Amino acid sequence: MNRKELLWLLGSIIAIGIFNFILLGWDSLKNTAHTDINIYDTYFVLPKSFFFILYFVLFLFLVYLVRVLAKRFRNMFGNVVFMITTISFIVMLTFVIGIGQEIIRHDNTHDGLVTHDPVKDFMTIVFNVVRILQALLCVFLAFTGIQTGKILSLKKMANATPDQKSQ
Repeated sequence: MNRKELLWLLGSIIAIGIFNFILLGWDSLKNTAHTDINIYDTYFVLPKSFFFILYFVLFLFLVYLVRVLAKRFRNMFGNVVFMITTISFIVMLTFVIGIGQEIIRHDNTHDGLVTHDPVKDFMTIVFNVVRILQALLCVFLAFTGIQTGKILSLKKMANATPDQKSQ
């Protein structure tokens, strides 16, 4: 890892942290800071730290997605950071889907009649799209891993002695 890569990582982390503090405030790191989401007659209370981590992972993922694509998967350190943030992003999307399913899970029967809820239908479509996004991220993660493995094998071949190259 060279100095430029370390500066990119630290600069990205600092910029994302500043953006998060502007967006969520300083109390987002406190255990007692919560955000209320009111849907129908139900209040969902979520810790602000969840949103802090969600935004942090999302923006770091986007920064390294651009860097990895711009470098055409030739930057080993960038690939590794990108794979870590991709895995973290997939996990965060899993939590978002779980929370979203709790939000849309309510009874659609009123006085014995089943009512049609367009919000529930829309949210179901959104969460199906998020599941497809997760699958695409898994494929992209595998592709990045393959490209990183190729870089490792090329570096290993370049550093090998002539006797080892002939084997």
